[in-house]
Amino acid sequence: MDKDTKIISFATQKGGSGKTTLTHMVALALASKSLNKSVLVLDMDEQKTLSVFYAQQQKLDANLPEPPTNRYELITCPLPELRETLNVNYGKYEYILIDFPGTFMVEGIRSAFLFCDKVFVPVKHSQPDFISSQVVFKLLEEVKEMRKAKGADFDYYGLISIAEPDKSNFKMFKEFLATQSYPSLENPFYKYVKYENALINYHGIMDVPKVKWKHEEEAFNRFFQELYKLITK
Repeated sequence: MDKDTKIISFATQKGGSGKTTLTHMVALALASKSLNKSVLVLDMDEQKTLSVFYAQQQKLDANLPEPPTNRYELITCPLPELRETLNVNYGKYEYILIDFPGTFMVEGIRSAFLFCDKVFVPVKHSQPDFISSQVVFKLLEEVKEMRKAKGADFDYYGLISIAEPDKSNFKMFKEFLATQSYPSLENPFYKYVKYENALINYHGIMDVPKVKWKHEEEAFNRFFQELYKLITK
């Protein structure tokens, strides 16, 4: 029987926001032993970080863990091929996660968002990043109205990404984000080396036994559980 597929994306037009790491870690969390969801990741980023990075690391270390291939699959997908790729794979996976290009100055990007059910916008706690994110939220509000006109649901959320709580502007930015008209996650996605390492070893933090959890696992779990509630509602 075909699966009820949900299409999720992390999107921003400013580099260094953590969207690729977010995409990868959330995909691994969904495919974890505890949730056991089937996940397809579409790498549409022009840098192809997800597609290339692991292969490069394997050449350096043949003992790297393999991805959970029975539940997690990653393929490259140029923007013009998105519709066809989704048509072929829709119903085969419970979740399809899209790592969009890091710029919205490409033809077809607006139409691409129409395929999504939920979009999460990672924003670093800095003024330039916040200003840049306003363009994204404006576009997504237009997409929401277009989807609504067709009788389809669509939601988008902001989230603080690459968060560094020790920075003086973190608390102020978090409070400011909560005052904005668009919804946002309470729990941030932190900047931890362990998160960055997930890109090179396919090690899902959610598969670490809870007795071995440290502050990185605890923080990601809080973030992921909030996000999971949003993508399943």
